[in-house]
Amino acid sequence: MLGFNLTRAKGKGAILARVKLSRADLSGADLSGADLSGADLSDANLTDVNLTEANLTGVTLPEPPGGQPSTGGTGNGTR
Repeated sequence: MLGFNLTRAKGKGAILARVKLSRADLSGADLSGADLSGADLSDANLTDVNLTEANLTGVTLPEPPGGQPSTGGTGNGTR
């Protein structure tokens, strides 16, 4: 799903484990409760994405400006 436009997508509770969403536009998407474990979100636009209670275990996140790429933390929607 490289570079897909998923703006304002409704993915509440979706199972997206190990999905490659590199460079995808997820701005405004509702991914609350979704299983994103192991997903690749590098270079994805995550502006205003709802990740409440999403499983972020092992997720590759976009590189922060001037920083290193980060990996998902606790798996309970927090980092």
